[in-house]
Order: sequence, then C-alpha cells, then structure tokens
Amino acid sequence: MRRIIEALLYVLRWGCPWRLLPDSFPPWGTAYGWFSELRDGGVFESLNHHLFQRDRARLGRAP
Repeated sequence: MRRIIEALLYVLRWGCPWRLLPDSFPPWGTAYGWFSELRDGGVFESLNHHLFQRDRARLGRAP
C-alpha cells in the first residue's frame, strides 16, 4: 500500500499522466484504481476535513 500512496503523491507532485508512472511504482492501472476507490469513497474529503479541523484547533479557532 505504501508504494500505491507514493505513486499517488508522485502524480500529484509532478503532474504526469497515470500511464507515464515510472517502472519503480506499481502498474499505473493499479495505482489509478486505488486512487479512484479512495476518491469515490470520500477518503480524501474526509482527510481534508479532519486536517482542517485539527489545524483550526491548533490555532485556537473554533472548528
């Protein structure tokens, strides 16, 4: 799973198409499949929400 997350971060960082992922990552279809599942399952939205709330609490603001 770590390599999948690293592949997702690679695509986000460098903006490359999924099909051009370097060979050091899992096949692009596998990485994209996981990305789609996480996106469609609301994982990224939930993660963003919780990090936002945590940062507001850290700054002493109302969540």
